Amino acid sequence: MTEKHSGKKPPRSIPPLSQKEREHLTYLRILSEYHEAKEKRIRYKRIGSVFIIVSALVFVALIFGLDSKIQFMCLWIIVIIYCVIVMVRADYRYNFYKEILEIRDEIDEEEEDTENSIAEPPKNIKNNVPPSENTETVPDNKNSENTSEKERQVIK
Repeated sequence: MTEKHSGKKPPRSIPPLSQKEREHLTYLRILSEYHEAKEKRIRYKRIGSVFIIVSALVFVALIFGLDSKIQFMCLWIIVIIYCVIVMVRADYRYNFYKEILEIRDEIDEEEEDTENSIAEPPKNIKNNVPPSENTETVPDNKNSENTSEKERQVIK
């Protein structure tokens, strides 16, 4: 019972991961990358659009203030193109991870609801229309007193 403790712990042997565990770890890694891409997309949309507007004001001031108008115009165009590329890349990565994980966002659900509501008319249109005071009741031709027996048979 009395064994000597050498102070060193024996190395633990880590069992190899099963296929299911590896798939789960991969799923968790992709899910975390999806959330990072989603945060970046929102941030880039907000900051990128503000940066484009601010850069426009700065470059317009430089264009009208200094003599080298062509260079500042070229730089302005390059800055706008770069900002748009960064925003499109962030959006692409977000959609890429969303498709891999088959996640539906609130935006997708709103678009689908809008498409369905446009494609399908209401089932009871009469119930959706409020009654107005100027509408007159139309007499039923089948039971009208002025119609003859022959007209009633034709209507049936």
